[in-house]
Amino acid sequence: MAYERGLRPLTDQLVTSLTGLTKEDHGSTFNSVRVSVIRKLKHQSWARTNQFDVADEYDGLVEKFRIMNKDVLADSLRARLDELHDINNEWIPELLSLFLQVADQPVLKARVSDLKHLHLPEPAPPLTWAKIDADDPLDNRDGVWDNVNFAGGDSEDETISTILKSTPEASSEGTNESRSTTPELPPLDNIESTTISYDDLFAKVRKAQFWQPGFRLGETVRHVSFSSQGHIQITELQAFREVLFMLRGLSGTLFKFDAGGEALIDKTYALGHSSYQTFYSILTDFATMGSKINQVRKWARGEQTEAPLRNFKIEIENRLCLFALVLDDIEDAAQLAKGNFVTSLMGLREQLSNHVTPLIDLSRLLSVLDHDANTSSYRHLELTFESACCHQAMSEDVMFKYMACLFLKSLHAYLRPVTDWMTAGSLDPEHRSFFVRQSDVGTDSFSWNKSYLLKQASSGRIDAPFFLLPFVQKIFVTGKSVQFLRSLGVDIVDQLGSQEDVNTLFGQDIWLHNPASSFVPFSEYISATMDKWISPLHTIASSELREQILSRCGLWRSLDALEIIYFARNGVVFNTIEADLFAKIDGNRKAWNDRYLLTELFQGALNSMASVDAERLVIRTAKQTMSRKLQPQSRSVNILRTIGVDYALPWPVANILDKQLLSTYQRTFTFLLQLRRARYVLQRGRLVTSASVSAVRSRSWILTYSLRHNLIWFCNALQTYITELVLPITSASIRRDAAAAEDVDAMIGAFRAYGRRLEDQCMLSDRLEPIRQAIIAILDLCVLFSDLVTSDSISQNGEAVPSVQNKVKSTSRINTYEESDSEAEDVSSSGEEMEGDVTVMTNSDPDFVSSLQNMKKQSEQLYGFVKEGLRGVSRAGGEASWDMLADMLEWKADKRR
Repeated sequence: MAYERGLRPLTDQLVTSLTGLTKEDHGSTFNSVRVSVIRKLKHQSWARTNQFDVADEYDGLVEKFRIMNKDVLADSLRARLDELHDINNEWIPELLSLFLQVADQPVLKARVSDLKHLHLPEPAPPLTWAKIDADDPLDNRDGVWDNVNFAGGDSEDETISTILKSTPEASSEGTNESRSTTPELPPLDNIESTTISYDDLFAKVRKAQFWQPGFRLGETVRHVSFSSQGHIQITELQAFREVLFMLRGLSGTLFKFDAGGEALIDKTYALGHSSYQTFYSILTDFATMGSKINQVRKWARGEQTEAPLRNFKIEIENRLCLFALVLDDIEDAAQLAKGNFVTSLMGLREQLSNHVTPLIDLSRLLSVLDHDANTSSYRHLELTFESACCHQAMSEDVMFKYMACLFLKSLHAYLRPVTDWMTAGSLDPEHRSFFVRQSDVGTDSFSWNKSYLLKQASSGRIDAPFFLLPFVQKIFVTGKSVQFLRSLGVDIVDQLGSQEDVNTLFGQDIWLHNPASSFVPFSEYISATMDKWISPLHTIASSELREQILSRCGLWRSLDALEIIYFARNGVVFNTIEADLFAKIDGNRKAWNDRYLLTELFQGALNSMASVDAERLVIRTAKQTMSRKLQPQSRSVNILRTIGVDYALPWPVANILDKQLLSTYQRTFTFLLQLRRARYVLQRGRLVTSASVSAVRSRSWILTYSLRHNLIWFCNALQTYITELVLPITSASIRRDAAAAEDVDAMIGAFRAYGRRLEDQCMLSDRLEPIRQAIIAILDLCVLFSDLVTSDSISQNGEAVPSVQNKVKSTSRINTYEESDSEAEDVSSSGEEMEGDVTVMTNSDPDFVSSLQNMKKQSEQLYGFVKEGLRGVSRAGGEASWDMLADMLEWKADKRR
């Protein structure tokens, strides 16, 4: 605050000198410009001038003078620089830097003759006695040099007389002028002497001290009988003064404060004109008032570490001071008997009622604040807010305005860090009460979205006042948006600072002086004002950031690239990739999963796509044993899970599309690649028929065509469902949701919902894991069928080829395809499971027909499990698209034979 007080007058001069605006002539415009300049100066990030750089520049200037044969200038500049070394002033580097910046080609235009114009100011002439005598002659005209008689009177009881002398006649012109401006005073000789008797004054003081032992009224001691005890009588004025002392927190004769701050009544005294019971009842009421007020004073004397509580403490101290001023006015009126003032304890209680009642209610709030186990730095705001709303509901206008004003003034301190966060995106470590904190990951560029978190209270809710909870998310998003924009090089601090000030919106004058305020609930007023302050700031920051992300940062282009890479949106390009990859797998090449070769393959195929930056694309593969186990592993579609695709997104987009969504993209890519692998092995070969075949062979070919037809139908239906129904619809919906998002957090939430919806519809979620494992089992059957048929077709020519014999598993073995944590271990386990004997099939091999029958039986069981499972989860509240997929997989029994 001291810094701002020193900066404000300088800023006023700067604004006036540059713009010509003045506070008197251009009030609102001048204030807005000044606020903008002060905010700019307070948030400036320029460092102080480097004194060593300035020294180097001047050394270079001296050297240039000598090179240009201007040694006189060089020597003069060096001498003056040496003189500055002896002067200890922190602003010398700043001034020297300023001279360099305003200099206009000093090497060419500087002249030695210009030094003659520099002169030190002439010193003031020394003060002499002659000048002093001329200004004030020492002629003793006023008797200032006369001897003074310091002797005192004979005794203290001697009267003190005021001896006044007549003033000398005015003789100068200056005296005449002073008389014209000063009212005339009566002649001093006409003023009578004033006499003060110290004995009478001392007697009055002794008489007023009723607490002294043996106090008497007149000549006899009067007693009042109560409980067989005697009481000293006092006047009501004396009791009146004792009550005022006690209300100030001072122990007196009638009232004393114990260690806990409670006011105790001394029962020794009583009023002569009133019964003791009535007097004691009134004193009890005053003692209760004093105890409550003393509790407020005790709390105000305590130390508060949090800024909102310190401000609340200051407001309470101000109200205690106002109450003390009320007691001063009452005491003055009692002492001076102003007007028709009557000393009465009953009247005093009535007069103090409106002033004491708010303090009593405040003591109750402070007692709750002290005894609350989970006291937070904003609990006082909640208590005062609730109290104000309750008093307004009960039509207690005095109490309501008192608590409402206290709440509004205390609210300003709590909203300071909120204002800094929303307008500048800054967090002050001193404001520990703010509900936004910096996370442990810090402000790392790759985790901006998780750099700031909302504090959670022990109850689990956000650690903020309950009346602010509806606006916490907007406040949080606004500050994060300002931070995000600053990282992108966009500064909107001035634009946010031009909005209406929070102190103006929540000023108590606006509320109290508004005629309609009594008809509006206080809670609704606070809520509406909060929305009026927060919503414009949130709209400005969010709309600007959303525009930057959608247009400048390339969110749509990145989404296109992800869909092309992970969803195989361009089938022609992806066919080139899969043909090369699957050929290497079928050829049992050990380097089929070399990540460098795969990266080159993907980059070369996708380099022609405008939306894809091929340099950002990297393929990673899981480690596996490059040995003779490669062949059995290659017969399972699970081997494709070892291939991972990484596409480096731009930093702003990477903060919108989180790692969980990219993981969903990767799992979808793997599932599609496994499906295309099954279609590839089914369609790569052509079944050859022969006119002369045996009955057994004819039956085997019927089974072969039927099973192949069913498998191709299943793969085509599943691929059509994913590529034609799921991916286009979900991709279009996320683009609409992202464009309509209110802010960045809403956009991130939309993408997270999109990821969950994509997982469900592609059957990648945990609840559909059994169905997905059954689908993987069917895809593995496609590979086994292809191997079996290819081996049998080749065996017709009498060539010995390796084939997998009796590898068809029962439906009870579906769980062998479950995924494990490690992809490499998963692939190895599946490969070991498929490993078997190598035989040569011939036309007369009876195992061929048996293998086909077992495959068909298992496929029908898996088909039924997948269809019924999809219908079941769809009816249980799942996606409607699952029922559509089940219908697509349905065919008549006669078509399966």
